[in-house]
Amino acid sequence: MCLIIYKPAGITITGKQNYKHVFDMNSDGIGYAVRVNKSLIEYQKGVSLNNAEMLFNEIGEKQAVIHFRQATHGIISPKMCHPFPITIHDKKILSLHGFTDAVFFHNGILKDYGDEKFSDTADYVKTLAGFYSVQDLAKTPAIESLKAECNGGKFLLMLPKNITVLIGHFIKDEKTELYYSNESYKWNESYWSDPVSYRLKPVRHSWESYQDHYNNNSLYDNDGMPLDNDDDENSDSAFNRYIQNNMVREEEEDKRYFNF
Repeated sequence: MCLIIYKPAGITITGKQNYKHVFDMNSDGIGYAVRVNKSLIEYQKGVSLNNAEMLFNEIGEKQAVIHFRQATHGIISPKMCHPFPITIHDKKILSLHGFTDAVFFHNGILKDYGDEKFSDTADYVKTLAGFYSVQDLAKTPAIESLKAECNGGKFLLMLPKNITVLIGHFIKDEKTELYYSNESYKWNESYWSDPVSYRLKPVRHSWESYQDHYNNNSLYDNDGMPLDNDDDENSDSAFNRYIQNNMVREEEEDKRYFNF
C-alpha cells in the first residue's frame, strides 16, 4: 500500500514518532525529503526506521515528507525508495541522497509503468519529466495529466517556489496537523485486528496480477476502511468498487500547498 506522511511548513513535531507498525506493513524501504529553502530540497533514500521516526523532531518547522514503500514493481533496493527527483536522467532518479529543485512521492500503483528492475513510480517520473518542465508541473495541463494518471492513488510533488502539490485524498490528523495518504498510520488493535493479513504482499509484472491479488485479499477503501465482499458479489465488482472508492478527490488550496 505504501504510506506518505506530509508535514507542512510551520508545524513543530517534538519527540520520536512511532512508525514501527507502518514499517511492518511497508517494509521495502524508507525515504524522505526536506525543503531547505523555496527552491532547494534535500532527499535521502534507504534511511533507518529510527531516523525516520526522529526526522520531524530534528527539522523544526521545515516542510518535510516521509515515504514507507511496499514494492509492487521493480527490485527491492534503496534506489527504489521514494522520493524520486523529477528528471529524465536515470542516475539522478536512482541516487540515494542529494539536493534538487523537485521530487515526487507516490502511494498506489501505475499500471502502465515499471518492470522487474524499475519501479512503476521511477519509470513514471522519468516520463513525466520528459513531458513537462519542473516549472510547468503546478500548471493546469500538468495537474490534469497527474489526476488522470493517478488512478485512485496519491501523488505528492515538492516543487520550486515553496509549491507542494497533493493529488488524491490525503487525511489530515487534527491533533498533529500531519497529512497521510491512507489510514494505516492509525494503529490500534481493535481497528486492525490482524496486521499480518492487512499487509498486501508485493505483486509484480502486471496490473492483472495486482487485480488478482486484490480479488483474493480483503479490500480497503481510500480511508483504509474494509469493503464488504459478500458471497453473491463477484470479485470484479468488488475490485471495481475498490477503485471507485479510491477516486475520491478533494479540492483545497492554502498558502502552503495545493491538494487536488
